[in-house]
Amino acid sequence: MAGTLTPTPFQTVLDTDGVAVSGALIYTYVGGTTTAATTYADASLATANANPIVADAACRFVAYLPAGGNFKFLYKTAAGATIEEQDNILSVPGAAVNLDIEGTVGQAVTAGQVCYLSTGAEATPLTAGLWYLTDADFAPTSTTCQSVGVAVSAIAINTAGTIRLAGTATMATAVVIGSTYYVSATAGAITATPPALSRTVGVALTTSTLLLAATTAVVTPAGSNTQVQFNDSGVLGGDSGFTFIKATDAVAIAGATTVGGTLGVTGLITSTAGISGGPATHTTGSFSSTVATGALTVTGAATVSSTLGVTGAVTGGTYNGQTISSAANFTGTMAVAGAATVSGALRQTGSASFRAEGSGGTAGGSGAGIEIYTAGIQAYNRTTSALAPITIDSTNFLVSAAGLLTVSGFGTHSFSAGGTGNQELSIRNTTAGTGNAALLTLGNNSDANLLNLYAFSSTYTTSGPYVASGVTFRSQGAGGISIAATSASGAIRFYSGGTTERARFETNGYFGLNDTSPGAYLSVSNDPSLVSGFRFSATNSGSGTIGAFRSVTTQVGSITVTGSATAYNTSSDQRLKTDRGLAIDLSGLRALQIHEFVWTKTQITDRGVFAQEALATHPRAVHIGTDEQDDDGVSLKNPWSVDYSKFVPDLIVGWQQHDAIISQLAARIAALETKDH
Repeated sequence: MAGTLTPTPFQTVLDTDGVAVSGALIYTYVGGTTTAATTYADASLATANANPIVADAACRFVAYLPAGGNFKFLYKTAAGATIEEQDNILSVPGAAVNLDIEGTVGQAVTAGQVCYLSTGAEATPLTAGLWYLTDADFAPTSTTCQSVGVAVSAIAINTAGTIRLAGTATMATAVVIGSTYYVSATAGAITATPPALSRTVGVALTTSTLLLAATTAVVTPAGSNTQVQFNDSGVLGGDSGFTFIKATDAVAIAGATTVGGTLGVTGLITSTAGISGGPATHTTGSFSSTVATGALTVTGAATVSSTLGVTGAVTGGTYNGQTISSAANFTGTMAVAGAATVSGALRQTGSASFRAEGSGGTAGGSGAGIEIYTAGIQAYNRTTSALAPITIDSTNFLVSAAGLLTVSGFGTHSFSAGGTGNQELSIRNTTAGTGNAALLTLGNNSDANLLNLYAFSSTYTTSGPYVASGVTFRSQGAGGISIAATSASGAIRFYSGGTTERARFETNGYFGLNDTSPGAYLSVSNDPSLVSGFRFSATNSGSGTIGAFRSVTTQVGSITVTGSATAYNTSSDQRLKTDRGLAIDLSGLRALQIHEFVWTKTQITDRGVFAQEALATHPRAVHIGTDEQDDDGVSLKNPWSVDYSKFVPDLIVGWQQHDAIISQLAARIAALETKDH
């Protein structure tokens, strides 16, 4: 008997120098991810370890792993420095009761979900050899797939993990003991009710586990007649009405035969009793093909309920007394009860009328409809062979006798054309005159939710918002009109007088007039010598108010200009103030300090106050800022600032006091000079 390697009772954490690491931190994750995974302190998996596990003073730790798991271990020092990482550690079950394999998934799965192994046979081909979630809506993902299993743990997309094919598996949802469960129409789920495409997953052993069933798909005959076999002479036989002769590759059907799908015939078709589904006056005929040498003989009535596809030329046949050639000429009325496929040209030289009749033989009845699949439709005048208009009249697509097109119904309606140059959708009113507009309306059936684009003729006179030879956007809803450039690099531009840009909203919110590169929130410039400059004008006389400042509805200041000067005004109306007497205190002005300094960013020498110092003497002149710095690390986003105009009243009071003293001293000097003389 072969021996086995003794497992280590304790795991020991060593650093890169081989020195034991006391108090090391051991983090455990699901393999290939950063999702925490649970380990245990005992073999019965009753006590979960903390995550991270903390090694003892001897640098040891214990970690039991649940069966079928895939783990990642990350070792760190007690201070959090990374020592080592090991990924994709597969746990080994204690006994071989389950059949597990490692499989790579083509989509993310969670623990307990049901998966199938793809062969690339799905309607939307997937990657063969990868595992995907089962789905009872499709045979390749349920009944006909070769292998089905259950994910033991979560597996990220395009990564490997454990798939359980046999044994017991813990499911993602609760189950009823003793019940049989099948692949569900919900991807990866199970159901106790067998769906139409039934594939057994297993029987519930507990409220959370299934005993998995065999996973290999079994294909069995289906339908009411399964009597299909080959005899010793190479004959494929069923009941007495169907034979296949190997020597001549001939199939004979003696009774009534219904084809529910597509019947593709490359050999000879012979009908001795006619084809049902046509008019009562049809005659017995034969349809021959020049492609194959074999023959399909129908001795009874043949009903084609879907599509009869003929891949070769159709010659020598008769239907309703008319000859069918490879060009498919019908000189009389053509009546088709089912779907007819014609590979060549279809021409009807009689009345060119195609009509779909539904139940009861009435046009437009239940099930009626005509479908035309072609690269293009052209209508010709029978006499002149010139192109003629095509008229289509239906509920959702109507071309009226006046040439008006109406397209209704839900969905996307597209008008497109290829080729070089401009492709144009034109809406024009060719009749000039007042009220004759070309109107494009977007919205629903409420006038409040319509956006109309009006383009009026050159003779239209100005009325309301409309201008002669102009285009008007109008929104009748309370929400108005929103113009949005949703791209991160999309600006909104305005042009007038040709191709000259007149205004722009930049992506950072800046707005410029006559400035294609505004560097401020408002930039007005039509002078190349001005950089982000402002130009405002009052009236043609050159004087007046060019700006007013308001607090809510109250004006609190203004900017006025004359022919040669600008005044910046703030409210000082006596009626807005309560007088508290004449100002005589100059202590604040005496305490104010004026500094010589250099601006840090520009190195320009200047003179003035420091706002922080001025706060103590003139708080009304100081705006307190913040300490937040700008991106350059030098400038401040909201620096402290002062309004030097607030110092002017103190200067006036000081000047008045000094003037009074000077006047007194001048009078005394004059008196003394008079006395001396």
